[in-house]
Amino acid sequence: MRNADMPAMPNALAYPSNDGYMITLGLTKREYFAAHMQIDSDEIEFHNQATLESFLGRTVDHGDFTDMMRAACEVDAKFRLMKADALLAELEKTP
Repeated sequence: MRNADMPAMPNALAYPSNDGYMITLGLTKREYFAAHMQIDSDEIEFHNQATLESFLGRTVDHGDFTDMMRAACEVDAKFRLMKADALLAELEKTP
């Protein structure tokens, strides 16, 4: 099992299953780290609509406030996951 999939805060309810997976309640380390990542507004700056849409993998209707807010939330979530994955990758390297 990957470190990212291990429980962030193991408890007495966490136990290995017969197929080698950990059965637990709560967040994985990846989910926990992503939730606690700080994102600066400078990190989330797209210079044009094409760059934003390329990053999100979809078109964004800049005339629709709801779609713009949805896009902002998607960008935030993607950045958090990218930073969490980078942190977990570095932790894997550390002895």
